[in-house]
Amino acid sequence: KELVPLELLPQVTNPRQGYLQICGTPPWGVADELPYGPAQFPRWFAQDRDSYRAQRARQLLRAGTRSYRDMQMMLYDTYVPAAAEFVPGLLTLGDRNADRVAASHPDAAEGLQILRQWRFLAEPSSTGMTFFHAWWLALRQQFAESIQNDEGIYRLLRQGAPAVEQAALDALAHAARFLRNEFQRVAVPWETVHCVQRGDKTVAVGGAMSGEPLFVMSDTVYHDRRWYATYGSGYLMTVQFRDPPETYSVVPFGSSERPGSEHFHDQLALLSERRLKRVFT
Repeated sequence: KELVPLELLPQVTNPRQGYLQICGTPPWGVADELPYGPAQFPRWFAQDRDSYRAQRARQLLRAGTRSYRDMQMMLYDTYVPAAAEFVPGLLTLGDRNADRVAASHPDAAEGLQILRQWRFLAEPSSTGMTFFHAWWLALRQQFAESIQNDEGIYRLLRQGAPAVEQAALDALAHAARFLRNEFQRVAVPWETVHCVQRGDKTVAVGGAMSGEPLFVMSDTVYHDRRWYATYGSGYLMTVQFRDPPETYSVVPFGSSERPGSEHFHDQLALLSERRLKRVFT
């Protein structure tokens, strides 16, 4: 209830690792090997968890010297870290319960095979991302009344309780049933069902919210057999500090909020194609 003096707040200036990242993380997750940690603060001080996005950002940034092109590509990184942790367990669970999987839905085994071949990328062409997303939504729905966020489901999956394993298998069957009913097939490319709409333009887009890739494009609003991205990166920019600085950016839709303007959605294609434009200085 009282202000915390500035000098008591966690802070770091020019960390030796050469980066700061803030992707939904507590203060001690902005870089590696910081001079402070959670033990130095009361539990109420920071409620944020160390998100998968933050962990992925640190993984990429700690890899050492990277080219400017590498840094630009990081903005559109589609690796799905939560899926990389939990899908292998689902595959093992499915193999152990092959008879139950076969009895749950005729396409459930195909769904497992799609996930087995997936490289955990939310790429437009990925059928694995679509099936994972359908499975995750079905699993989340089963715990909707008791768990309010994905972190709670992550904890249950790590515990591996029988009830959670049953829920995971039920979600597998539900995902297969949903995709078959909606699209008449189970192998559905992500670009077919995930899009951004701006005025009269609709484009397919990679990235996701499920599984927490760095390239955030939400995927919960569903109608007309598509998940529409209504939340995501508001502005993307990379700067190379030369003289003068070399800067590239994209405003995901366009620089104007007026529907009649030619700039209302003139950057939508850049977002869809995961490109940036030169900023003139």
